Amino acid sequence: MFDIQTDNTHLSTVNIGDATFRVGSRVRLLPRAGGDIFDVALQNKSAVIESIERDFEDNIHLAVVLDDDPGKDIGMMRHVGHRFFFRPDEVALLPEKRILIAGIGNIFLGDDGFGVAVAQQLLQREITDNICVRDFGIRGFDLAMKLAENYDVVILVDAMARGGNPGDVYWLDLDLHELENHTEITTHELTPLRALALGTAFGAIYQQVFIVGCEPLNLDEGMGLSEPIWQAIPEAISLIDSLANKICRQQKSLT
Repeated sequence: MFDIQTDNTHLSTVNIGDATFRVGSRVRLLPRAGGDIFDVALQNKSAVIESIERDFEDNIHLAVVLDDDPGKDIGMMRHVGHRFFFRPDEVALLPEKRILIAGIGNIFLGDDGFGVAVAQQLLQREITDNICVRDFGIRGFDLAMKLAENYDVVILVDAMARGGNPGDVYWLDLDLHELENHTEITTHELTPLRALALGTAFGAIYQQVFIVGCEPLNLDEGMGLSEPIWQAIPEAISLIDSLANKICRQQKSLT
């Protein structure tokens, strides 16, 4: 018996035993025996649930997009050929939390490029499958589309003036209730709250959001970080690593 939470044919969650499947959950594909060539090719592949749908006979179907599909972004936009449908009993929920680390900021405004610089350095390292690092800069719509993939944890990295000394690194565990009254969805001056509000407009559902920021020295026009902000990058990366490791340890303790 499925426990469904929805009000139409597009479901938000479906519970199977002790497991809760939701849009954005990662699953292992386990097609039934005796299927077609696609079932053979997709056996044991990892994927993300793009939608949960109920047909006219009340059957539940999970629309998934493969993790290793080069056209994954196209699949998330519901294009034919990049989405596959499975019954809930043909997938297994993967336990690891999916983490998005997003560097944002304007590289043409001095220290506002801090988040971009951090993301670029993170991208030079080996990254585990459950962590996605992206340099979004000021590309608000690209970030919104990525947020709409509904990661378990979002870490936004940006220059953040809080009255400290230039180069001070901060982190905030965002109270998601702040978004309820923050409806501005413009991409102009893409601050973390505006980015999250824009993601909500694209259907993003947030579970946990952190902001890692650095006190800027110079936000005037021109490229390049000032020296104290450049020196703060290793501390920011260490903080991001600590957050990600803590999240993964907490998840393992629950499984």
